[in-house]
Formats: sequence, structure tokens, C-alpha cells
Amino acid sequence: MTNPEAEKPLTTRQRRFVDEYLVDFNATKAAIRAGYAERSARSIGSENLTKPNIKAEIARRADDIISKTEIVGRLAQQARTSMDDFFFIGEEERTVIKRRILVSVDKKGSSKEIVLEEVEEKAMRPATYLSLVKAEHRGVMHLIKKYSVGPKGESIELYDAQGALITLGKYHAMWVDRAEHTGRGGAPIPIDSPAMAQAADELKQWREEQCRKLSNWQSAMPTLPTSPTTTDE
Repeated sequence: MTNPEAEKPLTTRQRRFVDEYLVDFNATKAAIRAGYAERSARSIGSENLTKPNIKAEIARRADDIISKTEIVGRLAQQARTSMDDFFFIGEEERTVIKRRILVSVDKKGSSKEIVLEEVEEKAMRPATYLSLVKAEHRGVMHLIKKYSVGPKGESIELYDAQGALITLGKYHAMWVDRAEHTGRGGAPIPIDSPAMAQAADELKQWREEQCRKLSNWQSAMPTLPTSPTTTDE
């Protein structure tokens, strides 16, 4: 059954809030940019996210931007990205200079090198090349986070594959983040609950009763006679 509140038209400011919220998904900043007072932006932003009509509009607009299936699919692609998609190993030509040197030694033992000839030869060596053509053919150009050209040639930066794996693991509930909360100075956070207060009172009464029983038991124990003290004359 459809919630009637979800069908309620948004005001101009509420629609602006939705527009701004979809920019960075920060309710407080969205409220400020939508024209709400800065001092109350945090509370208004949180309140807006609980209103059925605003929630419905955000969900509808978010699906238009990118679906959950597409998000998971993109993360999976980032997690599986391989350098093999962007590079290939080939050969490059280099020039090798070979010299024929004659070493002469005189009668005093001094040596002298004489270059008879220099020969330039071509040689091939293995080399790794970045190929955007290869990446285009494999359909992975969208997985490049940054492309740059420097003194050493072209370079690319890919998205964090490990980060994508962690996000996917959380999506599939393979693990959850756990946070421990404490009060001021590391003390436990007090819980204002009638049931908890009653349980605490019952525990206190039980401990007091046990202390009384222990005290009565100790009082009822017979006093052991003391041995007479003897002195040497």
C-alpha cells in the first residue's frame, strides 16, 4: 500500500534540498545550499531525510543517476582490473656502440689505449608499452582514474582494486564494521531505560543481601580459645 505522505508534492525549497543532496549526499551541506539557516541546517537536513515524500524523491532520482546494479557492477570491474588490459610487452630497437681498442705498453710499463674503430650496431630488447588502443578494444577505458604524460612518457593511475573488494564484501555482508562507543573519559554510556534501572536496583539489593548473610555467618562462628602464653624463667 502506498504511503500517502510519499505522494505529497515537494515545496520549492525541499526540491532544492534534494538537488543539493544528490551532489555529495551530505544532508547538512545540502540544507545550507538549499537556503536553510546554517544554525539549524543539521537538524533540518536530518529531518528532511525522514520525510516520506523527500525520501521517495531521493530514491527515484538516485535510480535515475545510477542504479544499485550498475554501482556493484562498476565496483566489480575495478576489483578485477589488470595491468594486462592496458600494457603489452614488445621489443624496442636500441643502438649499441662497439669499439676495437689496441692497448700498447712501452718499455717503462706504461699503457696506452688506441681506438682502432667504432661500430654502431642495432639491437632489440624487450620493452613494456602503454596502449590506450588495447584498453579501448577491451572496453576498460572508464577504469582509468588518471592519465598523464611526463618526462618518462605516458602513465595511468587505476582505481583502488583492494578498496573496491572491501566495499563489495560489505555489500554482500561478508563482514561488518564494529565500533565501540564510550562516554566521557572512557566511562560506559548511561542508558536511560526503566528496565535497565530496575535490573540495576535488583542487582544492588542482591549484593546487599549477600553481604548481610556473610556478616551474620561470620558473627555466628565460635571464637577459638587462645593458647596460654608461657614465659621462661
